[in-house]
Amino acid sequence: MAFTVEIVSAEQALWAGSAEFIVVPGSHGELGIHGGHAPLLTYLKSGDVAVHEPSGDVHHFYVSGGIVEVQPTGVIVLSDASVRAQDLDEAEVLKAKTEAEEMLRNKHDKMTYAEIEMRLSQEISKLQSIEKYRSGR
Repeated sequence: MAFTVEIVSAEQALWAGSAEFIVVPGSHGELGIHGGHAPLLTYLKSGDVAVHEPSGDVHHFYVSGGIVEVQPTGVIVLSDASVRAQDLDEAEVLKAKTEAEEMLRNKHDKMTYAEIEMRLSQEISKLQSIEKYRSGR
């Protein structure tokens, strides 16, 4: 059973359409949502949102965190920041990941360990979104 999905960031509406199911990075692990899912409101961690359309097309989005709201009429993904996986620049993401790893090794003075770890985690999540987009999963 298809349902509506909206993916919205603080800056813009990224995508709206019909889906057979979606997979979101819930705060306690991946969460699969099909039509008829029980109402739900939960936090998202950084990661990949995969929207599976009735046509078989799959769309991938990186979200930096936020919330997902599941209602009988559809699903809304509200993210702090998000981007379509195909719009991520892999070279830029790899550079940012390397910089974060270097900061962890050198105990960077301007950022706390937790801030650096969060940055590294976000860059790894972006790379995973790129990989999932490329593989068509």
